[in-house]
Amino acid sequence: MASTLTTNSLTLKANTSWQDAWRRCLAVAPEAFRDDRVLNLWDAGWRADGRALPAT
Repeated sequence: MASTLTTNSLTLKANTSWQDAWRRCLAVAPEAFRDDRVLNLWDAGWRADGRALPAT
């Protein structure tokens, strides 16, 4: 029986990469970011909860 599997490649649309999204978020809400993490908004303020982990 012949294999019917094909390899599909994903195409990323312009300006939709993780780096592009990160830059847009940083531009509109710089107060939500620190050098090592993204902050959480709760109780009307940006807070560094939890522990910073490397992004995958």
